[in-house]
Amino acid sequence: MEEYPQHDKNRNNRIRIIKSEKLVILFNSMQIRKNLEKSTIQTTQNCENCQFELEEKFNYCPNCSQKIAFSNKLGELFSHFLSDYFTFDSKIGRSIIPLITQPGYLTQQFLSGKRERYIQPLRLFIFLSILFFLSLSLSVDIRIDEFSETMNEPIVSNGFGDAFWDRYFGSLLPKLFFFLLPLFSLMVALLYRKKRLNLLTHFLFALHFHSTVFLIGIIYEILSLGFARFELYFFNSILLFFSLVYLLYYLWKALMVVYSDDWKKTTLKMGILGVLYSLLLICSTIILFALSINY
Repeated sequence: MEEYPQHDKNRNNRIRIIKSEKLVILFNSMQIRKNLEKSTIQTTQNCENCQFELEEKFNYCPNCSQKIAFSNKLGELFSHFLSDYFTFDSKIGRSIIPLITQPGYLTQQFLSGKRERYIQPLRLFIFLSILFFLSLSLSVDIRIDEFSETMNEPIVSNGFGDAFWDRYFGSLLPKLFFFLLPLFSLMVALLYRKKRLNLLTHFLFALHFHSTVFLIGIIYEILSLGFARFELYFFNSILLFFSLVYLLYYLWKALMVVYSDDWKKTTLKMGILGVLYSLLLICSTIILFALSINY
């Protein structure tokens, strides 16, 4: 009669053990499932440039070759510039056309991660600035040669000869723009400080805007020399007027696209930016001109 309570006790112990084992198995299975889900989230993502599905082990997209881990820091921008500065391919056409026809588009594309299709902003800026100052220097040399017979000899002898202009346009003026570029970025950052955007956004905007200025300047210098060749000086004035008007429109539209403000706020901020930057540019140019005389 006493064996039955003992038997029931053993059976209850076995039941508790089995229940405990089931709980352990259930808990472990839940942990495994969570780890699998976490692993899936960590190891699967899409390329920002082409939306190709990636694995965690990838450092570069196997479809479009874009780097996966891109840091939104200025150091990464300079790293890209140094790595592929001397490589030009079909990217030049895909970058130049939207640069001049779609204000703010390249900046927006770069910030959204679609970088592989286009030339890196710093590289584009350097490339167009070199072409611009070469064309500007060449244009000045041609004009000096054309009017050399009517120039006063004392002016040339006082330091305004070919060497002066080569020094001014070939060396000093390009350095001025490299100095003004971060100041322009800082002005934009102050105007849009409430947006709480990182410095890279403003620097990219400055790079693309100044690249557009250089590109329009190159086009103007080439067409201007053609008009001057056939003594169509009136068309030079018209071309200069439309170039300036388009640059104003470009700046206004680019600000609205990149910073997503309405047209009233954009117009006000563009006016403030235009006045401040114009004053800075004029003062810097005068100082540079004065220094270059005694260089």
